[in-house]
Amino acid sequence: VTEDRPGLVAQVSSAFLAHALDVRAAQIYCRAQGEGLEAVDFFWLRNVSGGTPEQSRLEACTRTIRELLESASSVPELAQPSTARDGSARVDFAPDPSAPDHYEVVLEARDFPGLLHTVARLMHQHGLEVSRCEIRTEDGVARDRFFVASFNGAPAETQLRAFRSALLGVIDAVG
Repeated sequence: VTEDRPGLVAQVSSAFLAHALDVRAAQIYCRAQGEGLEAVDFFWLRNVSGGTPEQSRLEACTRTIRELLESASSVPELAQPSTARDGSARVDFAPDPSAPDHYEVVLEARDFPGLLHTVARLMHQHGLEVSRCEIRTEDGVARDRFFVASFNGAPAETQLRAFRSALLGVIDAVG
């Protein structure tokens, strides 16, 4: 639980990567808190190599997350992805009827360590902020839903098309 801001999921997921933790599932929410928004995020983690994380690894990851949240430095940019596709992943988006100016983004792809970080970082780079999400991984396949809005005033549909292209390029490159 912390003050919400663009890029928050990318920062937190970078700590998971740094400590070789993989996100099996997550639920991410925002709620009104005073004058702003507060992020309330739940993550179910495992070691990248499989199995339950050791308490010491989780404590070290918690310290890293606190340091990242207190730091004003930005996360490094990702390299530009290829646009070649092999059809193994699907990224769709549509207006969210329950929230004006929000879109639902659905991702289905083979899971890999760092997928959530990649998605969150690319969303942030494309001016999209996650207000809520549901993340599931079953039998090695990520089936995720993100509810997003533009945070920089640009048209969300243009940002979503660019995000989709970039994400599919990264997924193809990893595959």
